[in-house]
Amino acid sequence: MSAAPEVVVVGAGPAGLAAALTLSRLGVRVVVFERGEYPGAKNMFGGMVYPRRLESLLPGLWEDAPWERVVTRHRFLLLTDDASLAMEYRDQAAAEPPFNAATVLRTRFDRYLADQTSAAGALIVPGTVVDDLLWEGDRVVGVQVRRDQGAVQARLVIAADGIQSRLALRAGLRGPLAPQDVALGVKELWALPEKRIRERCGLIGREGASYTYLGAATDGLPGAGFLYTNRDSLSFGIVIHLAALKSSGRTPASLLDGLRSHPCVRDILQGATLLEYSAHLVPERGLRMMPRLYRSGILLAGDAGAMALSTGLVTDGVGPGVASGVCAAETAFEALGLGKFDEQALASYPRRLRESFVMPELETFARMPDLLTSSRIYSVYPQLLTDLAHAIFSADVRPRQGFWRLARNAASGRLSIGELMRDLWKTSGALR
Repeated sequence: MSAAPEVVVVGAGPAGLAAALTLSRLGVRVVVFERGEYPGAKNMFGGMVYPRRLESLLPGLWEDAPWERVVTRHRFLLLTDDASLAMEYRDQAAAEPPFNAATVLRTRFDRYLADQTSAAGALIVPGTVVDDLLWEGDRVVGVQVRRDQGAVQARLVIAADGIQSRLALRAGLRGPLAPQDVALGVKELWALPEKRIRERCGLIGREGASYTYLGAATDGLPGAGFLYTNRDSLSFGIVIHLAALKSSGRTPASLLDGLRSHPCVRDILQGATLLEYSAHLVPERGLRMMPRLYRSGILLAGDAGAMALSTGLVTDGVGPGVASGVCAAETAFEALGLGKFDEQALASYPRRLRESFVMPELETFARMPDLLTSSRIYSVYPQLLTDLAHAIFSADVRPRQGFWRLARNAASGRLSIGELMRDLWKTSGALR
């Protein structure tokens, strides 16, 4: 790129690369600054994406994207220290394009997306930290980078620099993160031969599985454990509400050790070799923590704008990240056409997010974070339901009791009618 950029994108994750790819295809000069040694070097997530949400940006991704496995089985397990209760959703049709979900490794997937972006004409500059914004009055006009060129001017800046976005703070679009707004995701990558993965998870060929663990998985703290099958590795870890983790005095390492030793996980990981360990903050409160998304000369995309979905059973950060990057790019292109970059010129950004799936989903599940911080979900209910299952499936010389009596016995001393009704009411409000 010989001429100065029209748009600077900060962050080469899915949101930033989607914005840069969209703008490049529209003929806009774009430079992307990424602090990692290459796109994907510093990006971490559990491991599953929803390809149909990426198809409009990446036609033909079914054939050439670096998928690990196509997910056909979703397993949800309630754990106590020595028991588990599982539910499985299996969709064999999802094994064929257009498949619903797939596991990926970010080091490969982000590089693939970066290759598409570079081929479209964007300049990606890795190993570069953006320290600050450049201003003319109250309008952002570029960025200050930790490189020889120092100041890089542009008509617009798209900040896609993650949940701890330095640029969102510098622009006054949000304040410091609060512990109750975020969770800590901790992930291990374990190498295991393909044959063993297929045998242990009941898979055929390139089929994959996702596992979500609740209850003893996090020692009763708000959060969950996860395991995703890759081609010849397993992505395993936990996501813990940060405020609860801090007040508990527990460490992520001790929680991971506990979940790793549970029979439900131990049997899958047996004989695997640890390859890497990573950690990452995750936006948890959706609309409740969303910052202002724009001001004169700057737009926020992806995790920088807290645009990640968590429903308790489904987590999606890549899909909303890519969609928000496209919306930010379209808004920027419109502003470039007008030759205006003030707040009024960028005011169509929220409308585009509402017309996509991003804002409607966040609005639908806006109350879910309040439900997911209830301690009973992770302590009382897993123990109650596994005890009930034990009573149903156990037999001795005594006559079997009816289901409702067994349920009352399991709940006795653990859960009052009032607590149950309050939880049901909160659940109905969250799921509305």
